[in-house]
Amino acid sequence: MHMKLDGQLPDHVTFVGVLSACSLVGLVDEGFSHFNSMTEVYGLAPKMEHFSCIVDLLARAGELDKIEDFINTMPMKPVLIWRTVLGACSRTNGHKTELGRKAAEMLFDLEPQNAVNYVLLANMYASGGKWEGVAEARVAMRRAAAKKEAGCSWVTMKDGVHVFVAGDKSHPDNDLIYAKLKERNRKMRDAGYVPQTRFALYDFEPESKEELLSYHSEKLAAAFVLTCNSVLPIRIMKNLWVCFDCHMAFKYISEIVGRLIILRDSNRFHHFNDGKCSCGDYW
Repeated sequence: MHMKLDGQLPDHVTFVGVLSACSLVGLVDEGFSHFNSMTEVYGLAPKMEHFSCIVDLLARAGELDKIEDFINTMPMKPVLIWRTVLGACSRTNGHKTELGRKAAEMLFDLEPQNAVNYVLLANMYASGGKWEGVAEARVAMRRAAAKKEAGCSWVTMKDGVHVFVAGDKSHPDNDLIYAKLKERNRKMRDAGYVPQTRFALYDFEPESKEELLSYHSEKLAAAFVLTCNSVLPIRIMKNLWVCFDCHMAFKYISEIVGRLIILRDSNRFHHFNDGKCSCGDYW
C-alpha cells in the first residue's frame, strides 16, 4: 500500500516478500490475489520462487488437493517444489501418502543423496503409524548413502555458547539439566500437556516414545537455561524445523515459568509467551 501511494511499482522481489508473508499467516485468497496481480496488473511473469510460495501457502493451509492442479499450470518443471509438497504430506497424519510418495519419487530422481527427502518421507509414514513405510524409507536412505544432518540447538550465555543434541548427556551440568527436565515435565503434565507421540519416528511403546520426545535438543537447551537464576527471555537457536511436540511443550513452559521464550528454527522465529506462540500454531 505504501509503495502504491509513493508511486513505486512492485518488482519480483517485492512479491516474494508479500507471498511469503501470506503463506506464514495462512492468507490463501489474498495470496492468490497478489499472485494473479503480478501478470494482470503489473505485467510481471511469475518465477519459480513465486510458484513455490503459492505451493507453500496451499500446503500450510492444508489444501493439498489443490496443489497438484496448481503445479500442472506451471510453465517450468516444479523440481524442488516437490519437497514443499512432501513436507506438507508429512503433517497430515498419513492421510496424503499417495501424493507424498509421488513427491518423494520426484525428489529421489532429482536428489538421490539428499537425506532431507528420505526423512520427510519417513515422517509422513510415522505420523500415520505406518511403520513398514518408515523402515522402507530408512533402507532407501542407506542404499543412497544419504547422510542426515544432526539436529542441534544452542543458547548463548555469558560464558559462551552451549550446544545440545537429542539425548545429550555430555554437558558439565548434565545432572542439573535432567533434574530440571524431570521437574518441568511433571509440571507440564499437571497443566494438561500430553506428549504428541505420533511424531516419534520409532515403533516403540508409548512410554519410550514419550521419553524420546522429552530429550529433544531444544528441550534440553531450555532446561539448561532454567537451571540459572534469571527472569530474562530464553533465546534458543535450532538448525532444523521445530517438531509439533516441542512447539506444544514450549507453550506450556512459557506459561509455567512466566518467561518469554524465543525459538529460532530453520523456518522462522517463534515467540512463546503466556501459553501462546506468535505463529498462532501456523508454521
